[in-house]
Amino acid sequence: MNSRAIFPDSLAQFCAARAGEKYRPHNGVEGELFIDAWCRNCVRATHAGMEPLEFDASACLIVGATFAYTIEDAQYPKEWQYAQDGQPCCTAFVRVGEAIPAHRCERTRDLFDRDAS
Repeated sequence: MNSRAIFPDSLAQFCAARAGEKYRPHNGVEGELFIDAWCRNCVRATHAGMEPLEFDASACLIVGATFAYTIEDAQYPKEWQYAQDGQPCCTAFVRVGEAIPAHRCERTRDLFDRDAS
């Protein structure tokens, strides 16, 4: 699948107002479309050396948490959300073959002001 869009354009336009809000598939078919578009192509949900379509939900804590918690729970992953275009997305997505970026603590200030001119 080249595009990770899973909603028709009309539904995505409607959902654009929810940009940044948590996303949870409404049913199993929608969930499978999301997993097919995002998780099967993400290094976080595959093991080293696996083909992209050899998806393992246990390899990704995000996928597991979406099954374990309701969207109202604080533990429900914030990574699954509506994008600016209204399409569901995973903000932690890293294409198979690329390196997972190092984690950066959100509570630690940057020692170097990168925005300074």
